[in-house]
Amino acid sequence: MAAVTVVWVWVMWRSVIAPAAAAALPRPNAPSATVNGQRYLTFTPWNGGWNNRRMSLEIAVVLAVATNRTLVLPPVSTAAQMHGELGYEDFFDLKRMEEQVNAQIDGFGGGRGVAAPLRVLTWGEFAPGAAAMAPVGPRIDHDCRGRTKNTANMCDRVKVLRDKGVPHLEWALKEGVVLPLATGVETEAFAGTAAYETFFQSRADVTRRMYAADLQPVVHFHKQLFGNFYQNVYFPDAAVRRLYYRIVRDAVAWAFHERLVAAASRAAAVDLQGDYDCLHIRRSDFARAGAAYQAQIFTADAIAQNVAPLLTSRRLYIASDEPAASSYWPQLQAAFPMKEVRHARSCDAFRGLRPIHVPIVEMLTCSRARTFVGTRMSTFTAFITRLRGYAPDVEDKGVYTTDTKYTEARPSLPVPDPYAGGKPWAREYPTAWDDIG
Repeated sequence: MAAVTVVWVWVMWRSVIAPAAAAALPRPNAPSATVNGQRYLTFTPWNGGWNNRRMSLEIAVVLAVATNRTLVLPPVSTAAQMHGELGYEDFFDLKRMEEQVNAQIDGFGGGRGVAAPLRVLTWGEFAPGAAAMAPVGPRIDHDCRGRTKNTANMCDRVKVLRDKGVPHLEWALKEGVVLPLATGVETEAFAGTAAYETFFQSRADVTRRMYAADLQPVVHFHKQLFGNFYQNVYFPDAAVRRLYYRIVRDAVAWAFHERLVAAASRAAAVDLQGDYDCLHIRRSDFARAGAAYQAQIFTADAIAQNVAPLLTSRRLYIASDEPAASSYWPQLQAAFPMKEVRHARSCDAFRGLRPIHVPIVEMLTCSRARTFVGTRMSTFTAFITRLRGYAPDVEDKGVYTTDTKYTEARPSLPVPDPYAGGKPWAREYPTAWDDIG
């Protein structure tokens, strides 16, 4: 593939844009159609549990900052394996999110044309009175005729239509995500490399509409922002790439509500006395899934035999979706007879938490363990791995899983290429945290 010099281009998969055509495309800060002087990026998160939705948020943050759009968070909704309705604002301090990200951008020279300040609105702030992004009721067409009470204000801001029975915003991009290249970057060093080819080949070859959409006041991504953000959006310029890695870190991993961080700190320092290992055992979810996932179910004894050399602390915290009444818990206790086995129900720090917050505090608690062993093909495990990668005082950042037989405490593990195919959600890679500043 020939090298291309771009000013600002949303490059389509397997596409080459001529420099003359690229120069005519809108830049991130170029004037375009607005609503009340603003341009917005809205999204419906990926179906699934909390970490699936966390991935949607991370990609949306990157795209909003890269295209100079105000990020609109979706309305509250239910999520798989979570208790009750939830919104991103239930977990993240949005003001802190903005302040931390914008401090990174300011420190990069104000973004230098490759990043705009992050602005975040809740759905209630964006569309007051609109109960949901996809309202139930009469068909709402693009002129917003036939308004109903719960959609009137939303129609003032956003045009809505119904496609195959599913309401979504008119500017919905229903086919994957896009690849932004930084201002003035010569892509020759990246184009034609093995990483470049596998990055493109591992994704669907579909038509993108970001060129036209960039002139619209609202761009909506409908249930397709999924996977590790750096495996969806790639900036060839290393400095810009590291900036966006820090933006995602500060917008998500370092922006949890203080009460959640405090609960995890109490669990680590008081309940677990500051020295513990952590296991994540995903079991009930796998039991309900297909055969490929059921193959991840192991007996307590098998897990103990596999990971014993890794667990050097006397205390062992186990994060699991296994029901409290399950007979598996006594089996786990028996499998680690020399360990003080703890879990959320046996730690005072978890008392009084809303059920939707327990998994978050568990991830934060496991991120501070001496050693963490997770479950293969789990986004819960993957995010703990990244949280540990971000922490400068966590020495053991190894990626360990319960289905692997270990023979030493600190095995030497290969570092795979995140762009060499594979599922872009199944694990995290050191590129997300190594030397990002």
